Amino acid sequence: MNLFKKILFKLNYHFNHKFFYGQWVIGITKANAEDMIRSKHFDPEITWFPISDLEDNWADPFIVKADDNTYDIFYERFYDHPGTGSIWRMKIDKNFTVLSHDKVLAREFHISYPYVLQENNKFFIVPETSETGKLSCYEYNPASGNISLSDHLIHEALHDATILQHDNKYWVFGMQRSKNNRSMYESWVYYADQFNGQYISHPGNPLKTGLKGTRPAGDFIRVNGDIYRPLQDCEKDYGKSIIINKVKKISESAIEEEFHMSIEIQKRKNNKGINKIHTINIIDDLIIVDGFKRTFSLSKLFVIFKRWWRVRIASLYMFLLQGNIDFLEWVYSDYMLEKEILLIV
Repeated sequence: MNLFKKILFKLNYHFNHKFFYGQWVIGITKANAEDMIRSKHFDPEITWFPISDLEDNWADPFIVKADDNTYDIFYERFYDHPGTGSIWRMKIDKNFTVLSHDKVLAREFHISYPYVLQENNKFFIVPETSETGKLSCYEYNPASGNISLSDHLIHEALHDATILQHDNKYWVFGMQRSKNNRSMYESWVYYADQFNGQYISHPGNPLKTGLKGTRPAGDFIRVNGDIYRPLQDCEKDYGKSIIINKVKKISESAIEEEFHMSIEIQKRKNNKGINKIHTINIIDDLIIVDGFKRTFSLSKLFVIFKRWWRVRIASLYMFLLQGNIDFLEWVYSDYMLEKEILLIV
């Protein structure tokens, strides 16, 4: 039976990999955070922003209200290949009409989860830059679009850092990969007296280890004086769903929280193909999320072949540099003519 399950799993994996595009998309809805927390239920009508390219992904959305009563959505954008993320801004009006699209921040390394906050009349973006081993903070001017590195807040490979101002301190919650098992998540917290101050690792670190309720899934939610923390549930699959914990205590000696509710993508007509959610953020009466969808397309086979062919050509090129170039070039040319294969690179 176990062998049958393994065969079925592999067949299912290869079928999905070769005929379906997996894509993160962004959705928005008019809903009240207080109602969601009180009812412990989330099933609104979500408007999903369309993406024309099936290899284009939009994820980790954060939303702020602009001075002209429009909304700016900051999010991670990446393509399936090469997969390196950058930060973009999408401006929308109250009817969810997209007014503009701009690239905000791109580097040679992966950037995602653009946490945003305003401090001393300045606008800051604190994206995930774990690939560099640092948590970097950028100052951003929404009017001019200029962005510059402000500081490195924490010299650790922290994922999805989310900042809370509480009791005259700044608390940074994030995830680090376990040193003993890189596929396992650990919840870490740091605190400081000032936003750009010297952050101290909490004595309870790591607060939790596991794939459920460890990795942040958006900004803190405040309702009637209580604080709630969205977290990813990756136990069954990465970004499968969200759980929201109620924060019971935050101090330099202890941090306590308890499970409050879970959020999953419900089966609705406008949610067709979407089966995962891993970010939620709230402003006014708007809730913004991301979702993972699968789209069937025969073109995926061509994309896979093209990438496979590029790898083979690159491997052959490296071999030619180290071997008998004249002989190998002759063999390769003869093979290509005989098979009449188009060279797609």
